[in-house]
Amino acid sequence: MAEKRKKKSSAKSKKPVASKAATLAKKIDYNWFPKGFWRQHLWAALILLILPFALYLRTTSYTFVLDDKIVYTDNAYVKKGLAGIGDIFSKESFQGYFGEQKDLVEGGRYRPLSIATFAIEQHFFGNNSYQVGDYWFKQIENHPDFKPSYNRMKNNGNLVEWVYDSPDELLAELEKNLGADKVAQHRTMILEHAAYGNAAIAHFVNILLYGLTCLLLYRVLFLFFPTKKEENQAWFWSIPFVASLLFALHPIHTEVIANVKGRDEIMCLIGSLAAIYYAFKYIDTDKFLWAIVSALCLFLGLLGKENAITFVGVIPLSLYFFSKADFKKIGLATLPLLVAFVVWFIIRWQVLGFATTSGREVTDLMNNPFAEMQVGEKFATIFYTLGLYVKLLFFPHPLTHDYYPYHIPIMQWGNWQVLLSLLVYIVLGVAAFLGLRKKNVFAYAILFYLFTLSITSNLPFSVGTFMNERFVYISSIGLCIALAYLAVQKFSDWLGSPTGKYLCAGFLVVYMLGFGFKTIERVPAWKDAFALNSAAIKVSKNSARANTFMGTALFKEYQKETDRAKKETLINQVATHINKALSIHPNYGSALTMKSGVVAEQYKYHKDIDQLLEGFKEVLRIKINVPYIDTYMDYLNQGRAPTDKLVNWYYQVGTMMADEKGRRDFAAKFFRMGLEVAPNNPQLNAALQRVQ
Repeated sequence: MAEKRKKKSSAKSKKPVASKAATLAKKIDYNWFPKGFWRQHLWAALILLILPFALYLRTTSYTFVLDDKIVYTDNAYVKKGLAGIGDIFSKESFQGYFGEQKDLVEGGRYRPLSIATFAIEQHFFGNNSYQVGDYWFKQIENHPDFKPSYNRMKNNGNLVEWVYDSPDELLAELEKNLGADKVAQHRTMILEHAAYGNAAIAHFVNILLYGLTCLLLYRVLFLFFPTKKEENQAWFWSIPFVASLLFALHPIHTEVIANVKGRDEIMCLIGSLAAIYYAFKYIDTDKFLWAIVSALCLFLGLLGKENAITFVGVIPLSLYFFSKADFKKIGLATLPLLVAFVVWFIIRWQVLGFATTSGREVTDLMNNPFAEMQVGEKFATIFYTLGLYVKLLFFPHPLTHDYYPYHIPIMQWGNWQVLLSLLVYIVLGVAAFLGLRKKNVFAYAILFYLFTLSITSNLPFSVGTFMNERFVYISSIGLCIALAYLAVQKFSDWLGSPTGKYLCAGFLVVYMLGFGFKTIERVPAWKDAFALNSAAIKVSKNSARANTFMGTALFKEYQKETDRAKKETLINQVATHINKALSIHPNYGSALTMKSGVVAEQYKYHKDIDQLLEGFKEVLRIKINVPYIDTYMDYLNQGRAPTDKLVNWYYQVGTMMADEKGRRDFAAKFFRMGLEVAPNNPQLNAALQRVQ
């Protein structure tokens, strides 16, 4: 017996020992990283890559809109091309536009990665077209050779905002204002500041990156829902493909893809999904190098946008739900992610000069929409917007780019929509908690949604607006996973019969077609500023920002129009929108500046000097420093208005500045302007002596 036991033991000792990776693969009982994956999934890959181009290719003929000027077309660092990349990574993201760090929104902004790609595009493609816009005027405003013609150029509808295909076209138009000699003398400077980013290239890159995102999402979801060898499941009826297809089609993504600035969201998600992929690679191979690669990918995602922070939680959650790794292994996979976050946080701190807040209170309603609310109103409004996110994810209509005050109204806790939203999130939270231990797929989808939405929810801190469709670009993956799992697995199991499965598939196809149709319908809104604001004003009628932007877009059309009757109609339409904006937000600086220009243009038609001066006074009552008004009053002082009316106006405005605003310096300025037309006026002289 002893001999037999010895032989048995000997035989056992000769049995080959499996590698760690092979042992883990046996535990998992499927292959996460099969050889030739994309060859095996070629049709799925082609559809997911081509579909974004089918939906968004028309955007390559669109221009830049909204914040594109801040991060691209009017950004001084981007204008430098490759030479500006150092500044992009070492400065706050808005500094290239404003010329200094203004800290307009809570927490600051450090998103250099996408802006660096814009600089690269500018370097190689930025000299193909030219535009005289805000950036150009900002650069030449105080130049002695340009200053005499500055105001005339600013009001030239044939010059401002036009994109010229060749430098000769631009220079020929400028010669009409500056003269051929000055244009020839300053040719290099004129073209350097007018060089315009290539919108077609920028939009194409966004589409390409979106297509790659869909491919990467499919690959990551294949890690979550792999097909076992013994299964014979059609690739087009799999959870990874259906979920990725839903993501590619979702209309709520149009803002991210069709707006060039949305590249920060795209690059953030690419880095975050790649981080998930390599975290699973580490679990599969037990090689810590892949955990480090995962952290590097997350770091790149953080440089794209800070939303990637949430994946420090999402990645270990994904490993817990979809791998059989123990908590120690998940902890080891998470450790490099934490290091990446800390390194990014320190860099961001050094660049911005503060950790989480600058210490400056943001009181501007357009950058802090809760500025005029009580605490209860604030959180009731937040939960109302959180309910809107759920609604728009399932039923994306109507869509708008403008959720600023007060398209989203101030809400109270007694409002049924607020209470319903709170109930929905309580149910989601309970369902996620109950499904956590069982590793229920719906629980994961809910937690993915909640984790990734948390940072833009306004609950931990204000993000500068009530809500935005781009804020759920990443979070929508949770919905796509849930719907795909429900349709492919749960409904199929519940319905049982082939007929029932076909009905389920048919419903899903119709739902996807609805998504596709809505996306195709929504994309043209991003063609240009006029199209975008025209679409927004139909939905965001009570937004001060939407009304101001619509008024501004119409004003540009007014500048281009040559027919006098049509011009008068347009300027009156502009006035309607600007007045609506000021009725919503009386202190809105941009609307007040526009109003000063509007009343001056209307004066050309009605010639009512009292109406003009009263309009200027209304603006100055709220915004005491409007350079345009000073310039226009200088114009009127040249014998273009009755002296008595001007003297009376200067006295009233100066007195208002001194008594109501407490600004003796501005009061003195207006009294002096009045004395320019009536030097011996006793009332103005006495008033000036009083404030000096």
